[in-house]
Amino acid sequence: MVLRSYVETYKDLSLERLRKILRNHYDVKSATELYQSLASICQGSKETPQEFLMRALDLRQKILFSSTQDQSEDTLVYENDHIRKLFLRTVGTGLQDENVRLRVWGYLKNPTISDEELILQVNNAVSTENERVRKLRNQNLNRPKHAQVSQVAEKAESLDKIIKTLEALKVEVAQVKSQLKDINQETEQARLPNLPAPVDTRNQRRNTPPKCLQCQTSGNDKCSHCFICGSDNHFAIGCRQNRGKNTLNSRRLPLRGQK
Repeated sequence: MVLRSYVETYKDLSLERLRKILRNHYDVKSATELYQSLASICQGSKETPQEFLMRALDLRQKILFSSTQDQSEDTLVYENDHIRKLFLRTVGTGLQDENVRLRVWGYLKNPTISDEELILQVNNAVSTENERVRKLRNQNLNRPKHAQVSQVAEKAESLDKIIKTLEALKVEVAQVKSQLKDINQETEQARLPNLPAPVDTRNQRRNTPPKCLQCQTSGNDKCSHCFICGSDNHFAIGCRQNRGKNTLNSRRLPLRGQK
């Protein structure tokens, strides 16, 4: 609405000036920008060959129209023959399907081919390619089942061979591990010195009764003396010399006949 109000305010508005205003308002690309787009386009992933062809045709016509209508100093003027050759080359190099491209490649080499003829040949190439793909798909679906069964059997047989080979390798690895373990044990034993086994003398000391110094020196097996002071009048439990050492017996009663 703003653009309409703006245009209506002009009294003597020529068609050429109105066209420039509209082109600038809608940010129409220049001939140079359109030329670069035509030189770099290719068929999209979700675009059919027919749609790609029409997009290239539209860009070609926009370049020719913009080149003749825009008379500014920075606008390049492109010749019709040059733009047609660029258009044919873009279509030939931008098609994704190799089979379709090969079918229409001969027509793309003709610079004088009409647009309707090129559209017809692209449609024929696409139809032929779709028919070929459909036949190949049906042939794969109608393939005899016994061939598939034989392939499955061959795969199962090869899988069994692989499993048996893996099991044999597993056994060999276990044997190698066992041999390495034995070798490590032998090596460890060879490193240790040949020392006699330690003898536990704690039980021997507990089973041997205590002896006094005299019996220990003379080698008597049985000692009837006090092994603290060597007296034969009392035992070690009643020895006076043991009072200061053992606080538990320090307060016991004296022996009979002693004060």
